[in-house]
Amino acid sequence: MLGSTFPEESGLPPDDARSLLAEAAPVLSAADLAIGNLEGPMLEGGASAKCARSRPGHCYAFRMPTRYAALLRQAGIGAVSVANNHAGDFGPEGRASTRRALDAAGIAHSGEPGDVARLTVRGRTLALVAFATSDATMDLRDVAAAGALVASLARQVELVLVSFHGGAEGAAHQHVPHGPESFYGESRGDLRAFARAMVDAGAALVFGHGPHVARGMELYRGRLIAYSLGNFATYGAFNLSGPNALAPILTVRLGPGGALRGGRVDAFRQEKPGGPRRDPGGEVVRKIAELSRQDFGDGAVRLTDDGLLLPPEPPPADQRPSGTAMPPAGSPKPSTARSRRALPSSTAATRAGSMRPKPAKSSPASAGSPSRARARSGLLRCAPPGARPVEGARRSSTARATPRPPRWRKTTAPSARTSSTSPTWVTPSSALPLRLRS
Repeated sequence: MLGSTFPEESGLPPDDARSLLAEAAPVLSAADLAIGNLEGPMLEGGASAKCARSRPGHCYAFRMPTRYAALLRQAGIGAVSVANNHAGDFGPEGRASTRRALDAAGIAHSGEPGDVARLTVRGRTLALVAFATSDATMDLRDVAAAGALVASLARQVELVLVSFHGGAEGAAHQHVPHGPESFYGESRGDLRAFARAMVDAGAALVFGHGPHVARGMELYRGRLIAYSLGNFATYGAFNLSGPNALAPILTVRLGPGGALRGGRVDAFRQEKPGGPRRDPGGEVVRKIAELSRQDFGDGAVRLTDDGLLLPPEPPPADQRPSGTAMPPAGSPKPSTARSRRALPSSTAATRAGSMRPKPAKSSPASAGSPSRARARSGLLRCAPPGARPVEGARRSSTARATPRPPRWRKTTAPSARTSSTSPTWVTPSSALPLRLRS
């Protein structure tokens, strides 16, 4: 959230939020697409029925000026989720005003029932579909219906990106539990079951927000699931202490069919009164790495000290399940009906959210080489990270097993220069440069 005019105009930044995203904008704008969670309506005036019977100071409702949509676009954000528990703070009027403001700014959106963002990025088709546990949103607790929608979209576009707003909130809820979560008596979904079901249905990437603290990440069937990307830009009277201050920007690169090909976490943090600032200490990188290990064990995504994403460590040969042989180097990969032609990379990612950016030129050397109104929780982006896939990745020979994701090695040259076959993406958390976040 870039500031709120409810209950008073004094909730806005002194420069009208023009500089609030200045430090994060270069990361977002470098991406092919940057996605955020817009947690609150954009509206001029209006009344909040939600707070009509509450005492002053005892109701949390938010309202951003409609002119702030242009600030989001200028920072590089090209798509947002409006599936969260504050998007309806000012009822249908607020939701309609938000849609108009985003449309006028050229920002795609998803969240209300039937509202799916469809984009063409670098010549490839994708869909962003957002779920939550709130009224007037697509419900993540109805896993069967959500899976059916994602499966349908996967037959229509090349990449399906799933955003979700769920889970209990705050520093006491940094871990991803097994089973359903609740918060102040509200059902907040079974996030492990939901996220994995979306991958099973065909999602290329699943990323969350809602807890307003960072959570761990896992690699499931070669697809990245980021369970919460924390807070990103929450200007005003909010708790920015401890883990609530951490503001990661997750950048990912997706390969054919959505397989993870690399990525990084850029470390930002917020200090009163709010807004993302670079964190040279990289605290959120260490926190996500720790939570990933603790919650997902062998399936956890690993992170280097400077934020590069690495695949889970393969088990030693003597600990592999019996019957899983490794193919010899150079063996052809099995063909699948869902295989897709990879997106091209470029030395400089086009501005996040561009609908039809110009295709990048590939070099001869690269030929054939192998995610409170609050723009507050979670940021995802897709952009070229400093890693590239290593060929000859191991895979299981069992019939039901999916190929292991590639391993990456760090390279001094930008990945866009070393590969003409891998896509780049970003999102914000609530900013995700696809680079993807909310």
